[in-house]
Amino acid sequence: MNKKNELLEKQDQTINNNKHKKTHIKLDLHALIEQLIQNVEVVEKSNIPQGQKTAKYKALAIKFKNALFNDRRKYRGNGLKNRISLKTYSNYLSRTRKLFDKKLHHNFINAINKLIRKYANSEYSDLFKSWLNQKPDQIRINLSELQSKLKNGLILIDKYKPNSKNTALTKSYPEWSKSIKNGTLIEDVKIGENLLNDLDKIKVNHEIMYHLTMDKNERAAIKIKEDNSLKNKKRNTVTIDYKRYLNSINDILSRPEITFNHEERNAIAPLAFALAAVSGRRMIEIISTGQFKKIGKYKVAFSGQAKKRTEKENFEREIYLLIDSNLFIRKVKLLRSLPALKDIYEVIENNYAEGRLIRNEKVVINSVYSRSLNSFAKNFFNDDRRVFKDTRSLYARIVYEIYFKHDKRWANVDEDVFFSEILGHDDDNTQLHYKQFKLENFDAKYTPSVQENHILIALQKLDNDMPSLARSGAAVKIHNWVKEQISANPHAKITTYSIRKALTVKPTTVARYLEYVAPALGLKKDPKNGWLKKESDDIQTIVINKKNERVDDEKNITKIDEDVKGVQEVEEEEEEEEEQPQFKAQLLIDQSWLVQYTYKGKAYVWTGSAEDMGDAINKAWKERK
Repeated sequence: MNKKNELLEKQDQTINNNKHKKTHIKLDLHALIEQLIQNVEVVEKSNIPQGQKTAKYKALAIKFKNALFNDRRKYRGNGLKNRISLKTYSNYLSRTRKLFDKKLHHNFINAINKLIRKYANSEYSDLFKSWLNQKPDQIRINLSELQSKLKNGLILIDKYKPNSKNTALTKSYPEWSKSIKNGTLIEDVKIGENLLNDLDKIKVNHEIMYHLTMDKNERAAIKIKEDNSLKNKKRNTVTIDYKRYLNSINDILSRPEITFNHEERNAIAPLAFALAAVSGRRMIEIISTGQFKKIGKYKVAFSGQAKKRTEKENFEREIYLLIDSNLFIRKVKLLRSLPALKDIYEVIENNYAEGRLIRNEKVVINSVYSRSLNSFAKNFFNDDRRVFKDTRSLYARIVYEIYFKHDKRWANVDEDVFFSEILGHDDDNTQLHYKQFKLENFDAKYTPSVQENHILIALQKLDNDMPSLARSGAAVKIHNWVKEQISANPHAKITTYSIRKALTVKPTTVARYLEYVAPALGLKKDPKNGWLKKESDDIQTIVINKKNERVDDEKNITKIDEDVKGVQEVEEEEEEEEEQPQFKAQLLIDQSWLVQYTYKGKAYVWTGSAEDMGDAINKAWKERK
């Protein structure tokens, strides 16, 4: 009996201990999304008054936001450690709103009918009638274009001269050319001003979308974080060796196709990186959505830009390239034909089939390839702080230096407009985040030189040593085969396996050969196992360290702005990456460095000798790893 009581007591103690153990709260986002969509549809189909429907939509949005972020019962104390970041919360809300993009506001049709009656005798009547049969995405585009025209009319009226031909104004404002020629501009702009006020009252989006937004305090917190990040970037610029950067990109683009012809996801990384670097386009635009047509040796018409909610699908913008446009278009086609990309659309379709609606094409592609592409960027720059999207900032800086002062296209605009248009941003403030890089050894006329096959040259210098390295000409046989491979592809992997697969030779002979030619092939012994290992061909000394330069860099900043009718939108550059540490470093009396930083909720301290602040921070960060 005592034994039984003892066992029961131990069982109770175990249960109590488990109650106090920390359990990680997993957020089932897709289940929440599905439930929200179902609940919204139930409200839509109900026969209750519209006012009650609106109240229910608001309640559903609050419930959804509580589950994601705001529930004070779940997310307090230690529970805060399990909560998603404010940036992720903003990201999820944005992607959730997009799921309702195909639904119109319940009062939209009535509002448009009122406009049709009110402006029956104006040029806008037929336009409004066409909206009654259009899809929501096309209505948003038309509405945005109309609002832009009406706003331009308010500017134009101050420049208009009634007794003049106004030829310059007709060219600058073609949407108002008819009114200018007919002499009815003043009356038409007055009508447009009234119409602009009426359009501001119209809601295009489904009611739920106006409630799936962050409150003003949360938006303010993101704004503060964004401002701090921008402040850090502007005070921690990164200097790049321009000629080395261009040569390295050219080297990747010059590689044989077989170099990228593998099924592993990371096989596309070098080529995707190089194409993004010479065009300034985003990951998804290079891999999938971007369409490019040649309009000049170093210019293409680009369409398929990501993140444009109020832009026509076939809208084209003229962009510069850092390489010949024919070569660029050819390499884009090559990239999209590679084995590592052959199943991506099947992955996207399976994602939708599984009901994972919030994971759109961009999110799926990003989740599959971002790790490989960001890892490649870190290796390419030999800098753990660099990411794939840095190619956009570098591209913007390079084309600015080459074209801004010399292309007549930019004669009447400032540099902010240049950066915004070349990167495809509607908001001129967004481009402020793309000026972190500086260029050293810059020469606008510099053309990357044809890369010599240095490995082949180094191997050829060892030709005379081969006869004595092994009997019966075995080493000569191996050496000639290796030179053939390197001649065809300087980046070919030469290993014991590849040699023995191609040639009938003893493993001891292969081992002796590889050890002898290791310096020529760029092979080094791994200190852990003694195996010969080749360092990455893509590691470059491109980032130039400057003395006393801080290196903390906050990546993937979330940009908040509003859509055409007040629904908050989130500008997502890439899928959210790891949080970035904020470093503090100081030089001590004994000339050693003290580095302090926090990362993932933990505090770190490092002390030691270093050449400068940047070197100290790098050493502190690498030691943590």
